[in-house]
Amino acid sequence: MNKKQLPTWLTLSRLVALPFLLYTAQKQYWTATSALYLVIIATDWLDGYLARRWDAVTYAGLLLDPIVDKTFQLALVAFFTWSGKLPPLFLALISFRFLGQFLLFSWILWRKGIHYPYQPHWITKLSAFSCFFLIFLLIVREIPALNGLTPWVFPVQQISILLEASILLFFVPKVLGFGAKQRVQVEKP
Repeated sequence: MNKKQLPTWLTLSRLVALPFLLYTAQKQYWTATSALYLVIIATDWLDGYLARRWDAVTYAGLLLDPIVDKTFQLALVAFFTWSGKLPPLFLALISFRFLGQFLLFSWILWRKGIHYPYQPHWITKLSAFSCFFLIFLLIVREIPALNGLTPWVFPVQQISILLEASILLFFVPKVLGFGAKQRVQVEKP
């Protein structure tokens, strides 16, 4: 493996680690869950940083990274919804947005001749951060020494719901042609 492949392998490692994370959460090994979660989040940042730093941005990497991120987020949001720690509305919003991005938006972009992927917009980055932070709070508040973080969960949860709803309202018109399009230059396989 050469160093230009490392960002892609880091992305794939998050997908491989997801079942272990869900297992530790289901067994309520909250310290292990939080440690693994932080490692996974660090690899999310690191793969993008290394790809840009080493000029190793690939079309496959630009497609794979958001798919893995969304799979990771959706699995954890579903877990915490089924555990009764998140409202079903949040799972519905995030599921609808992710499904829309993968199916409807990809089809519309293809029909318009726009090459996916788009560069992420600041609001989608903020939404992802909010979701990741909410999941982190849900995990660490289960650790007895850190349960003082519980009051932060509800406000962060409400912010995450508002961000998800606003993304749906913002991106539907944009993808349908009512906003500026952004393109990414990448090497084709």
